[in-house]
Amino acid sequence: MMKNQTSDPGSSLPLVVSVGFAGSRMLIASGHVLTDSEREEFHQVVENYLYECIAGIPEELHLQPNHFLCGISQIAIGADTLFTRALSARGIPQRIFLPQAREEYLNATGTSGTPDFSTTDKVIASDLLLSPHIIQERVVSDASDRTNRFEDTNLHILNASDVIVILLRANADTKPGGTDDLLQHALHHHKPVLEIQVSFENQQAAFTKTWHKLPQNWIPAPLPEILRSVAFPPDPSPPPAGLPTSSAHFLSTLKSLGSQIADWKSKGFKNSALIIIGAHFIATICAVCALRYHHPAILIIELLLLITGFTVHILLHRSQSMRVWAVSRISAEIARSVRCIEGIHIHLGHLFQLPLPHSFRPLLRTINTLHLASSKNSRTSWQLQKNHYIENRLLGKDGQINYYKSNLEKATRLLKFANTGFKLATIIAVVATIVKLALIILNNHDTHLQENLGSIAILLPIAAVASLSLAASFDLEARTHTYDETLRFLLEVEPRLRTTRTERAFIRLLIETETRLLGETANWFSRRSFTGIN
Repeated sequence: MMKNQTSDPGSSLPLVVSVGFAGSRMLIASGHVLTDSEREEFHQVVENYLYECIAGIPEELHLQPNHFLCGISQIAIGADTLFTRALSARGIPQRIFLPQAREEYLNATGTSGTPDFSTTDKVIASDLLLSPHIIQERVVSDASDRTNRFEDTNLHILNASDVIVILLRANADTKPGGTDDLLQHALHHHKPVLEIQVSFENQQAAFTKTWHKLPQNWIPAPLPEILRSVAFPPDPSPPPAGLPTSSAHFLSTLKSLGSQIADWKSKGFKNSALIIIGAHFIATICAVCALRYHHPAILIIELLLLITGFTVHILLHRSQSMRVWAVSRISAEIARSVRCIEGIHIHLGHLFQLPLPHSFRPLLRTINTLHLASSKNSRTSWQLQKNHYIENRLLGKDGQINYYKSNLEKATRLLKFANTGFKLATIIAVVATIVKLALIILNNHDTHLQENLGSIAILLPIAAVASLSLAASFDLEARTHTYDETLRFLLEVEPRLRTTRTERAFIRLLIETETRLLGETANWFSRRSFTGIN
């Protein structure tokens, strides 16, 4: 059983390292004749060796204490069975990917018509699938051809894994969609591969162990820096077996910390925008005044304002405040989204469709793993889950419909104010310029009036540009558009959710809703990650 690896108050965010596996169905060549007890003894030796190899993965990969393992494999006879037993013995969670539905898979036959599973093997596989360490059973292929189904399964295992473990019978023949295919795909994708070859020599097992594509200082894909620095508090409640923390504690911590940092950085960015634009506008006023009054104090004030605006801009750029704000907010929103569907045992595949950088992949895999483990034994009826989701996620005081209504009104009001300011400033500047031009044409020598009109013609266009710059910096136009679209969707989907009659229909609509909500935030993330003050 794995111990809780996040018991220290200052430990890092727990992160899953997914270990994909495939192996030979027959680990003993057909030329060897063994009794049932000898065969079982051989399999036990292989299982023990595999057990030790898995136990050594964290050290061999130089994983940190905050990393924990999760296995991914099929549940075929032979190597897959031994891998599943080894994970069960260590209390490591495991996800099962199947090429077709369980009953069809257990009753499938090969090209020669020979059943893949004997009656005994079916019982063994079925019992293993009921093991507490199995957190997911998922069909990953819809192909009609047997070879394509197995290839699909291999590719899904590869895509979901950080490391691949291969257990092959020495000198085994290669087959399309088989274990060797996964090995070659993994090498092509430059993923670390632990290849174990086993042979039966002199009435005993012999092993050859080889690491492929393993850099000297290999680590899983690194998180964004702000998430790497998160101090993760200990879980006050016992986490599920084999996991360092529960899904609820992980998500609540991520949401709380992400929201705090996002609020802080948001206010800092908005204040910086006001300082930068305001300082430059007031400096321009000073420059115009200096043309008329020639007082050194005015120039000193102008200089200080320009230096202030420039300094704030440089500090804002170097601190990467926008990047930190964007990462913190998207992390908090993902945590909030998954918390709203706790207890619903589904694969969170929609998280991996978000347009986010690759550095978010470890976080998303960890959230998915913890969610699958925590929701596996949920007994809440889907009708109660549906009502809870509608009332809390959509309609409540802090629900998304109220959120988008209030923010749409605010963004619309600010955008209207900025556009009105731009139009008024531009119109007045145009009028001032026309009047000044008319005075010159009419040989009016009222220099005082001409100087005032000239100052207006200089300052107001700058004020117009400043209002547009603030609107762009605060993302007002894009926010108004996306808030309106998202609100329309939520108002349409809420009655549809309420009237769903089956669990499958509810889950499909729920995933569509969460994909839309998180997609809006992910698009905001893409826009804002590198935005500066214009």
